[in-house]
Amino acid sequence: MNKFKVGDKVRLAVGARNIANNLGDGNIYIVEGIKSDGIKLKGLFPYYHYSLFEVVKTLEECIMNKFKVGDKVVRVSETYGKAIKGGVYEVSGVSDNGHFGSCGINLKGHEGVSGMFNYEASCFELYDDNILSPLEAAEALLKGDDLEVITTSKGDWQTLDKHQNSVTVKNLKRWKFRHKPKTVIINGVEVVAPVDTKSLGYPDKVWGLNLTRKSVYSSTGHTNEGLFWATEEDAQKALDAMLIPFKGDNNND
Repeated sequence: MNKFKVGDKVRLAVGARNIANNLGDGNIYIVEGIKSDGIKLKGLFPYYHYSLFEVVKTLEECIMNKFKVGDKVVRVSETYGKAIKGGVYEVSGVSDNGHFGSCGINLKGHEGVSGMFNYEASCFELYDDNILSPLEAAEALLKGDDLEVITTSKGDWQTLDKHQNSVTVKNLKRWKFRHKPKTVIINGVEVVAPVDTKSLGYPDKVWGLNLTRKSVYSSTGHTNEGLFWATEEDAQKALDAMLIPFKGDNNND
């Protein structure tokens, strides 16, 4: 589901710079048009997938640390310290003494002198369990796992050929990779299969279906009962497929 609205100020998200390479790194754009999976930027013609952008925060939001203790983070810039670019770590301490992302953080196992913060928050991004870090992607490629990759301005996930030899170290750092989701067929439509909340370590949020209200809802992942999806978008597509036989039915009961 699109996370933006007309009038939002946005810029390229980390990892999208080589995908939408006709857009200036660091430039700020205004959202002029919206569709289900894309946004149109003022003064530019094509629609871009919304996942390639992030909202430009206000000064007040920038002053606050973007992480909290316990967050999983991935290093996106390599300037100093023992944490390596592409590595995934757990935040063990945060400081709000800074501005525009320059707040301090400590990483579990990397703590230094008490009261000191070893890294700047601007060197890290929140880790997405569905997106592989460069190190995880390299390991998965070596194992021959089924992967998908985003490399186009449309932001579509595309199946990655196991045997292709064009993936370079530079690609690993810039492209977005994920394991190819398992799918099921519902009323002739292929959709992402429900997740096993236990195998995912009981995530903080999952999405279920309310067939009576014909809607999706969020829930904590601390359950094994019912069908749940990792994202709202996947749950909505599954719901739409389930409701195909009832299209045209005006009975709201």
